[in-house]
Amino acid sequence: MVDFNNESTITTAPHDIVKILILERRKYVCDAIEHYFKQEGNGISVPLAIVKSRLIGLFFEIQAGLKRDLPNKEYNDIKKTIFNCVDIEQAKKVFETLNDWFDTKRLTRIDTIKSYDSSDVETENKAKGV
Repeated sequence: MVDFNNESTITTAPHDIVKILILERRKYVCDAIEHYFKQEGNGISVPLAIVKSRLIGLFFEIQAGLKRDLPNKEYNDIKKTIFNCVDIEQAKKVFETLNDWFDTKRLTRIDTIKSYDSSDVETENKAKGV
């Protein structure tokens, strides 16, 4: 959770705080899905309400970006699926779609090293900023 009472929060760029809040919402969805499968694995009948509500919260956090980046039909399909989700398979599918979007936005990408042809000196110099 972002601590807004911390002095370093004041000096942090707003877009960095928003990124943290989005990633935090994403983690909440992951935790809800994990809890769902944990309970299901224990033979307990699990309602989808927590997973669905957290997906909706995440959707509202990133809604403007999705609407801007995705074709209208795809955006509306995601929105409809999230709000009308009736089983865990639909929830997983839409969460995977959102994860793909996060990856294209480089929010969850961990392989950020740029590849370049090291046999071409000029390309290598450009890549290294020389």
